[in-house]
Amino acid sequence: MPFRWRVREQLLTARPQFIERGTLVEDLSLDQLRESYRRITMGFTAPPPEAELHMPGIRRVRRGDRQLCVLASGNVDAIAERGRSMSAVSVDIAPIGLRELFLESVKADP
Repeated sequence: MPFRWRVREQLLTARPQFIERGTLVEDLSLDQLRESYRRITMGFTAPPPEAELHMPGIRRVRRGDRQLCVLASGNVDAIAERGRSMSAVSVDIAPIGLRELFLESVKADP
C-alpha cells in the first residue's frame, strides 16, 4: 500500500493546480513551468514610465520606485526588449519557482 501512495503522490505533484476560492487559477505541468515562466525585473534611473505593458505573456506587473517587476508566462524576449525600449538601464530575466508562482497567482490585484 505505501508503494501505491508514493506513485499517486508523484502523479499529483507532476501537474500542480492552483485553486483559489473554488476557481482554477493555474493548471500547468512542471515542465511548462520550467520552460515558460520567468520573472523580468526592469531597473530605471527614475520612476518607471506610466505606459502600460499590454503584451501576450504578461501575467502581472508590479511597480516600484525605480523598477518594474513582470511575471511572464511566455514571450519573454519581446517583453524584455519592450523594457529596454522604455529606457530601462537593466533588464534581468530569472526563472520562477513553484512556490513564488503560486503566491503570485493567488495574490489579489491592488
